[in-house]
Amino acid sequence: MRFYDTAGIEQSHTSTASGTTNQQLPRHYLSSADGYALIYDTEKSTSLDILVSIKKDIDRNKDKKEVTVIVIANKTKEVENNGFESTISKATAWCNREKLRHFTVNAMDRKSLYEPFVYIASKLNPSPNKSSFTPLSMTRKVLKDSVG
Repeated sequence: MRFYDTAGIEQSHTSTASGTTNQQLPRHYLSSADGYALIYDTEKSTSLDILVSIKKDIDRNKDKKEVTVIVIANKTKEVENNGFESTISKATAWCNREKLRHFTVNAMDRKSLYEPFVYIASKLNPSPNKSSFTPLSMTRKVLKDSVG
């Protein structure tokens, strides 16, 4: 797996006719990626808005290629007010509409990062159901028949 860090993308944007900003990934990310882990900060609701724009850009430019997209909420503090929860609730609702898997992690707690990255890795590299190596599958059958 190869990871591309797009930190700072909020500084490079284009403006639309309506005056809103539209986030775009550099084209080389779109042509070479098979999966995306979109990460937002639960303390900054604007970071979620950036993800919505990036996801639209991914959809427009994926060239009929199947890509896996997951959304990760980086929750660095415990919920002290409804601001975090409303951002997470908004993200969860968006993920449900887009049929995306949503994870909540704390980047400072390594164990919380396992599940989303194991999930995306398993989607990008599924385990084979059957061995295509004929002698191995024949050996398994012979062993199964002799045991049973």
